Amino acid sequence: MYYHANDKLKRKMLIRYISNTYRIKFMACLVSCIMLLALGVFLFVGSVCVFGGSAGTEGMIVGILAGFIFFIIPTAFSMLIWHKTILNLGSPYSEMSKEFIHIEKAGVEFGYHDILNRFGTSMDLYQICFEDIQNMEYDAECMLFTLTGVAQLTVYDDFASERINFSMSQRKFYPDSKYSFLLAFDQAEEIIRKIKEKIGN
Repeated sequence: MYYHANDKLKRKMLIRYISNTYRIKFMACLVSCIMLLALGVFLFVGSVCVFGGSAGTEGMIVGILAGFIFFIIPTAFSMLIWHKTILNLGSPYSEMSKEFIHIEKAGVEFGYHDILNRFGTSMDLYQICFEDIQNMEYDAECMLFTLTGVAQLTVYDDFASERINFSMSQRKFYPDSKYSFLLAFDQAEEIIRKIKEKIGN
C-alpha cells in the first residue's frame, strides 16, 4: 500500500525538529527575522509620516511608495535568512520532498525527491526487507522515524521513465546503517503498526 506525506504537516514537524535539535541557532534566527520585520515596519511608518505629513495627498503617495520600498528590503532579508536556516538546520529532511512509503509483503520502500538534485523529476528510493530491519525508532514529538538495517538505494534521474543513475545507486549499507525521515503522514500510526507487525517488534 502507498502512503504520501502531508506537506503542511511536514513543514510543521520540520520546524519542531529544528527548534528541538538546534534551539539556540533557531532562536537566534527567529529573533533576527523579527527584528528585520520590525525595522521594515518602522521604516514604512517613518516614511509615511515624513513625506505624508507635509505635502498633502502627493506627499502621502510618495511616503507610501517610499515606505513600501524600505519595508521590502529588510523583509526580503528576513525571508532569506529564515528559508536558508530551515534548509541548513533541517538537513537532510528539509531537502526531501514528495515523500512516499510503500509497504509490501516482503519489505518497505521509502522514496523522495531531493530538492538539490538538478533533475526536477529525480527520486531516491530506499528498499529494505523486513528480515533485514534490525531496529525501529520513532520520536512522536517531531515524527522522526528511523530504521536500522541493510537497504538498497536506487537513484532515479527520471522516476517516471525509470532512468537510473547507476553511479549514485552503488552506495553500500550495513546492518547498523540508519535511515531516518520525518514521518509526516496522516496515516503515521498505521504505518508504524504495520511495520511493527512485519518485523515482530
